[in-house]
Amino acid sequence: MATLGRTFAIAGAAHKNRASRRVIAISSQLTPRPPPASYGTMRAEMKPTVLLAFLTCRLWGQAIPQPSSPEIEVKAQILEADAQYRDAVLHTDTAKLAIIFADDILIVHSDGGRDTKANFLDAIASGRLEMTSYERSEVQVRTYGSTALLFSRTAKMFAYKGKPAKATDTSIVTFSKVGGQWKIVAMQNTPRSE
Repeated sequence: MATLGRTFAIAGAAHKNRASRRVIAISSQLTPRPPPASYGTMRAEMKPTVLLAFLTCRLWGQAIPQPSSPEIEVKAQILEADAQYRDAVLHTDTAKLAIIFADDILIVHSDGGRDTKANFLDAIASGRLEMTSYERSEVQVRTYGSTALLFSRTAKMFAYKGKPAKATDTSIVTFSKVGGQWKIVAMQNTPRSE
């Protein structure tokens, strides 16, 4: 038994000796070393690399296609035409709506019903349809020459035949440039589940 105890004592001392050697080896790796003589040269060599990285990022950012000035102007015209349309509907201005709508406009309501220019204008003029609120959000405009599409989320409050109602739709309004003026040629409203 005494032999067994002495064996553990010797093994423990040997283990302790190896552990202290490891600590010395690790601590010598952690001591700060002076910079190499070529430190200044290394910094000078890094400057072109940093400059190249900066210029690459800068040029890459310019490579992202930006809308051209005429495209921005067309989008602004579409947004203005849509604002005039919504204002005319809210203020029952059928004369302005008659100008904004193309003669053969196709209107698809949220319930899937189709409408014509004459019937829609009559509904506004007679008071059968009274819009009290008409707001768009998440608006996107896409242009294709003399045609433009306006996509949006639309929230409307209205009364139809005296019954108050509200609708939240995804709307697509199609504009076409006719005689130098943007006219609405089609509208479709799809109900949202929100």
